[in-house]
Amino acid sequence: MAMYTVHLPPDGDISRARFIREGVNIIALVIPMLWLLWNRLWLELMAYITFLAAVAVFAMNGGEKLAPILSALPGLYLFIEGNQFIRARLERAGWLQDAVVDATNVAEAEIIYYGDGHQQPSAAVARRSSDPRERIGMSEGPGRIEPSSIGMFPE
Repeated sequence: MAMYTVHLPPDGDISRARFIREGVNIIALVIPMLWLLWNRLWLELMAYITFLAAVAVFAMNGGEKLAPILSALPGLYLFIEGNQFIRARLERAGWLQDAVVDATNVAEAEIIYYGDGHQQPSAAVARRSSDPRERIGMSEGPGRIEPSSIGMFPE
């Protein structure tokens, strides 16, 4: 089984939830530039192109033997961390992670997520506090900050 993180848009519209698989991404390994374009990862695409340009300059200056290995490194990195780049882009756009679902594929993850009664966004998403301690479930006590819940078990 795979794990999927569920992300909700800034407006909290549950119907536009995004499901992103945890783990490696084979398409990012095979065709990294197209994968970056498809996922609209513009900053990462610029870094990828810059790295390949630097490898090309290195190859022209006597590094022909090492250049193929170096040019494969960004694809390997995207293979391992590519889905995290998608999560980071969504976070930069104001999306919040609402849940983590165990499922064999995206369709099953959607069935599980929506079947568990997720008609409304969770309290963390709906609240949208500017205080980061409130967004992660922390409450302020006398002179110190204590978590308002322990792990998955609320008080």
